[in-house]
Amino acid sequence: MDRDTRRASGLVQTANKNAQNKDLNGSHGMRDEILIQRIRGGETELFLELLRPYLRSVFALVRSVVTDHADAEDTVQEAVLRAFSNLDQLRCGQAFRAWLFQIAVNEARMLRRRNARRLCFKTVDEATDGDQSLQLGNLAERHDIPSSRLEREEWRAILRG
Repeated sequence: MDRDTRRASGLVQTANKNAQNKDLNGSHGMRDEILIQRIRGGETELFLELLRPYLRSVFALVRSVVTDHADAEDTVQEAVLRAFSNLDQLRCGQAFRAWLFQIAVNEARMLRRRNARRLCFKTVDEATDGDQSLQLGNLAERHDIPSSRLEREEWRAILRG
């Protein structure tokens, strides 16, 4: 587990503890439950009201995992869409904030994995930055290719014969 992932996990755990403490005090938990029931009942326009207290924290959490600002914004947007479309999967009594934070962290991790894979599959031109001495044709000319070497040896054997 890398440093950013550990940090994000720590932030999620802290958010979960804070959400539990606030739920015990009744400050956000009761409000969230009422809004969630109304949203599930068809008043989808209330979803923004449900999100509003958490958006800044979600962005900060995602930004701790994703270094690019624009990628972090996209990741938060994906997390919000995923939370909205899966709101019916939120179990009764489960803190919305902790659930939203976990979705956001998962989205950020998926983006990092996609970006890491994309870096592994650069084109030759991207990898060489236009350096002509590193192009594949030039590398093949400098190094013996096994199939070419075998072919040359076979021709030598036939010619010596």
